Parts: sequence; structure tokens; C-alpha cells
Amino acid sequence: MAVISHVGFESVASSTHQNGLIDQVNTNTSTIATVDNTVSGHTTSINSLSTRMGTAESSITSLQGQARAGAYSGDWTDNNALSGGVTITNAGSSSAGNAGVKAADLGVAVGTATGCSMSSGTFTPTIAGKWEFFFGVQFVGGSSAMRAIYLAVSTAANTPSGVKYGLNAAVSDAISSGARIVLNANQSVSVYVACWTTSGSVQVWRAQGNLLSATWIGP
Repeated sequence: MAVISHVGFESVASSTHQNGLIDQVNTNTSTIATVDNTVSGHTTSINSLSTRMGTAESSITSLQGQARAGAYSGDWTDNNALSGGVTITNAGSSSAGNAGVKAADLGVAVGTATGCSMSSGTFTPTIAGKWEFFFGVQFVGGSSAMRAIYLAVSTAANTPSGVKYGLNAAVSDAISSGARIVLNANQSVSVYVACWTTSGSVQVWRAQGNLLSATWIGP
């Protein structure tokens, strides 16, 4: 910074005095500009941080509004008639009984379902996402035929196409299984029962031993 020497009262400033004053003004102007740039930079950083905080708050609000796992569920059984229900007969490898017949005896609600419904062996969600299923079928005793149960994304009365979710087979008076399936809203899943012994036959027993439990576990 230039040094400005003293100029007495009513004295005429020399060129040195004038140049020193001009240099001082220029230095001050440069310093002010530097401070302005610094303040402007801080203002930009503050605005950027404010925008990021707003985005974070929006994300938190969005997450708070999302349903948690288990928010939607339902349980269904049979009508407890204490009698035989659907009969599944294997009349050959191409028969409906060999491929699978819908367990239409399932559909009596246990409690109040949320986000889903079930009727005559077919489950339908109103909420899209990943659903976890547990299901079981009880049979009339005395048959030695091999029987199988599974879920399929279908509403067909028998012989559904596609993946057999949770397939399980045994010679047993009760079989259970489970599966996780990603479904769209109103995309139905049904419980199917097959008899894998040629010329064999099995029958569902209605004593509230037939069950389907469904729980939504996330989008």
C-alpha cells in the first residue's frame, strides 16, 4: 500500500501525494471486491446447504409416509364343516388332478384382513409389493396317494401355468409350505392341490386345518 505523506493546510498536493491517494483508493477498492467475492461464495455455499437440507427433509417425509413391513396382512381357513371338501383325482398324467386343483375350501377370514382379500382359494392384494405366504392343507385320512400343494399366480380352477411357488409333496394327512411372491395390485394367487399317484385320489378335510396367511413385507 502506498504511503501518503502529510499535506499541510492550504498546501498544494504534489503528484506524489495524488498518486499515493489514488493507489490507496485502488487498494481499498480491490480489498472490497475481494471481500464481496468471499461473501458471495459463502452465500452460494449457504444456499446450496439449504437446498440439500430441503431435499433431505423431503426424503425423510417421504420415508415416514411409507408403510412398514407387516402393515398389510390376512389369514383365512375353511368353514369347519368337519367333512370332506374338494376331491383331487389323478386320472393320468394329463389330468387336472395330476397338475393341480384349486383349494376352493379356503376363504373364511380369521380376523380382519388389510390390503388384501381371499375367496374360494384365491388371494388378491390391493397393495403391490412383496408378499410372504404360509399355507397348509389338511386331507381326509386313510389315503396312501402322494399329494402336493403349491401357489400359482393364477385364478384358474385347475392346471395353472407358470411357477409353482412353495411346492411341497408328501404322503401325509397335512402338508404346509411357504413362499415369497412379488405381486402387482389386484394380481391374484391361488392355492393348488395335486395328487401324484396315478389312479389315486385325495380329499381336503374341512376342520380349520386349511390355512393361508399372507403378509406384505415391502414394495
